[in-house]
Amino acid sequence: MSDNTCDECGSEQLTNYDDRGERICEDCGLVKDTNLEAPSWSPGERDPNHAQRIGVNIDALRETRDANQIPLTPRQRRQARRLQYIQQRMNPRASELLAEIRQLLETEFSDLPPTTRNRINQILVQLFSRDPSVSAIRKSSSNREEDDSWKQIRVSFLLVIMTYLNELENLQLQVPNLKRQHQIDRDLFNWMKKRIGSTVQEIIGLESRRLGPDEYRRRQLLNFVNVYLVEIANDEELSSELIHRIREITHEVLLEWDEPLHGPSVSDTPPYGSKSAERVAKLAIAEASNQLNSLSSNQRKIIEEALRGPSRRGSSTA
Repeated sequence: MSDNTCDECGSEQLTNYDDRGERICEDCGLVKDTNLEAPSWSPGERDPNHAQRIGVNIDALRETRDANQIPLTPRQRRQARRLQYIQQRMNPRASELLAEIRQLLETEFSDLPPTTRNRINQILVQLFSRDPSVSAIRKSSSNREEDDSWKQIRVSFLLVIMTYLNELENLQLQVPNLKRQHQIDRDLFNWMKKRIGSTVQEIIGLESRRLGPDEYRRRQLLNFVNVYLVEIANDEELSSELIHRIREITHEVLLEWDEPLHGPSVSDTPPYGSKSAERVAKLAIAEASNQLNSLSSNQRKIIEEALRGPSRRGSSTA
């Protein structure tokens, strides 16, 4: 073997460590030579060969030596590389997916208040820290082209977080309107809620509030009623007085259904108690609009479309 190659693996990646008088292979960790001649200069003195010296690659050194600078065995190096990969997956800043979602937040959601964007960004970072596997999400919708699905998944991350911010922190983020604006597939959005919903709830503090079931249900109902009515009110054909009247009737309908708006439910099994708060709120608004005889056919259509949410691409329309 040549003096410039490793006797073990044949690599030419040999490094001299003058402070210990050793020459070591950076690939396999073999100590090829020992008791090398000491350097011709001492610390504190000017090194005459400074321009010819090559700096040590610290990252490569960490993969071939432990904390005590003892060369690692091939098996230990494989374990170190595996550990480094896991650490990169667990580091939110190392996630390309997280960077892409945050870019969308700052560009296509720039209309949101800065404080709200900052809050969403904090939740995103914690989400990727708590559940590194979310960066491997690759689900696509059968109704979407590949590039469109790529963006839909990233927007769905933001909309799921905004949905739970509405529920817990009583924000009025227009999630249904944003779902329609970005044409989010309904099945994809529901799947994303199941995939990351529980972790997002824990981060926001949904469970830590320790609300009773009735109080939590009441807040959810009122929030969803407000979200959908605000979206409906965006259409100029429905006046503020009309929206106010729909809200009043909606609350009356919820009370008739024994929902806990002003106290615990009287019945142990309310008619719609097994349905989600969002679903019940939409049913109550629909029932309120049916009871308003003054609504025109076009106004009823506007309300129905707002409650239906974004339609699926490729589906037949009447």
